[in-house]
Amino acid sequence: MHIEELIKKSRAGDMLSREELVYLLGLAPDSVETYMVMAEATRLSKELSASAKSRKADQLL
Repeated sequence: MHIEELIKKSRAGDMLSREELVYLLGLAPDSVETYMVMAEATRLSKELSASAKSRKADQLL
């Protein structure tokens, strides 16, 4: 399983399978793959945060 494929799948909005999630949970905490997942999580969090702020600002107008 390639981490890049899982990140692309997630970005496309596709659900990860149980097998894929188990794979991610089994990554070593200090592996390059874990840092890639954490970077993607940070990117997604910022994207969602900006989107929520934008919606809130629209509601105030």
